[in-house]
Amino acid sequence: MDMKLTRRQVAKQIGVNRHTITGWEKYCRVPLMRHMPKIIDFLGYIPSTITKDMSLGGKIIAYRKIAGITRIQLARQLGVDTRILHEWESNERLPKKQFQEALDLLIHNAYVVGLTIYP
Repeated sequence: MDMKLTRRQVAKQIGVNRHTITGWEKYCRVPLMRHMPKIIDFLGYIPSTITKDMSLGGKIIAYRKIAGITRIQLARQLGVDTRILHEWESNERLPKKQFQEALDLLIHNAYVVGLTIYP
């Protein structure tokens, strides 16, 4: 995608400084979770690297990245310990039915509002 924008222009649209853009482009630095929604909005699509894992854990991680929230924030939202959420994300453990339903709803709602995690 060549939009002929300067790093400063891209940075302004995403809400970071131009040095942050340089770090992402040249030094393979990973954007902070909170920047992901604006990056996705800027790109106009969700990068395939976010949605490549079709497992439940992969979908949970993709949801967090797209929503721009941390594991701690999602764990609090669901009312579970972060270690439990980590186990779900790493596919070490499946959530109990009530949490599975809550996760399914979050992922489904993200799809409905256009944060397409999986078509």
